[in-house]
Amino acid sequence: MGLVLASVALLGACGGSPPGAEIESDDDGVVFGKSEEALCQNNGGVNGVLAAIAVSAANEMRRWLPTRDFQWNSGTGMLELSPYALPRCRDNAATLGCPNTKALLDMQQYAANGNVTFPGNVKLDSGALRWTLNTYWDSQVACNAAGNCPVDYHDLKFHHTETGPCGTRYFYDAFEMNTTNRLTAEHAARFSNQLLFLGHPTNPFLAYSVQYDRASVDPTYGLDSDGSTSTGSCSAACTMISTTSRAGACCSCNGVTKRYVRSAWSPVTYLCQ
Repeated sequence: MGLVLASVALLGACGGSPPGAEIESDDDGVVFGKSEEALCQNNGGVNGVLAAIAVSAANEMRRWLPTRDFQWNSGTGMLELSPYALPRCRDNAATLGCPNTKALLDMQQYAANGNVTFPGNVKLDSGALRWTLNTYWDSQVACNAAGNCPVDYHDLKFHHTETGPCGTRYFYDAFEMNTTNRLTAEHAARFSNQLLFLGHPTNPFLAYSVQYDRASVDPTYGLDSDGSTSTGSCSAACTMISTTSRAGACCSCNGVTKRYVRSAWSPVTYLCQ
């Protein structure tokens, strides 16, 4: 039997279970929360954006190696892509230039407070997003520097999606870099060490898990390509990132039917207005 590991926790200094939610383990040892509301808390939209960056990095760069693919710009006070990220995206014609990841990172600056909306009528707090990324990034760098976060050079390959508690759960197979050799469950489990910069294990939205050599995360609808649901002919996502134009397309945001409008700061970000 392979290893099954999952981590779910609420934001807080000591982690722990979400208030009002019971944490249980199923017969395979997978940890899950009984309260979806607690599991999917998205104050200021921060947790959802961070989880979306995890999926976007897996889709576009096909790995989780934050201290190589990302860097902190002390001048702008924001997280940005490093020079090592773009070649990984150029190798993948579908994600040339890392447009999805860049659009998410742009929300630190260009998405004025209140312009970006998520389910539950949650408005993005871009200042909180910058502060949280800075805090988590410092933790990631410190962990890597101390040798407590082993780096596995790997490739992630998209496998499938399922409906998750907070959005669309993405599943990825893990391989040794530049090979077709599947990683062991032990190595795959260590991927969580590379998600500290996105709030693991205290970001409940990540809902990171790994079973055998397949890892999964659960971002909110619309922030990653093909990560939205539909209500009839309308996409049920208040904010949509898409390399295909969505301008004028029907959308449903918090129960209200509207049309997508391209944002002023990103050519691939659309707002349901």
